[in-house]
Amino acid sequence: MAVENRLSAEQLAALAPGDVVVIESAQDFRKPRRSTGTVVRIEGPHIVVTCRSPRGIPYVQRYGRRDGVRMGGGNRAELVTADAAASSPSGD
Repeated sequence: MAVENRLSAEQLAALAPGDVVVIESAQDFRKPRRSTGTVVRIEGPHIVVTCRSPRGIPYVQRYGRRDGVRMGGGNRAELVTADAAASSPSGD
């Protein structure tokens, strides 16, 4: 997980319900895993995103509008550019 592939403040501000986003999450010392999610709504300082686990279970997560980092959830996760996800293999 690196700062250079994180969405910029302008990109985060431009997100709207229905937009597809790429989520990068770090699990211990493993290679970061990338998945996709859909913006559900904007709630004040949060971007609410729905995504599915590898087993197909739906989850709702909140990300900061200023930095794109997930609020809570145990493991660190952030919204990243689609270019970053396309340039490296998926962790699935």
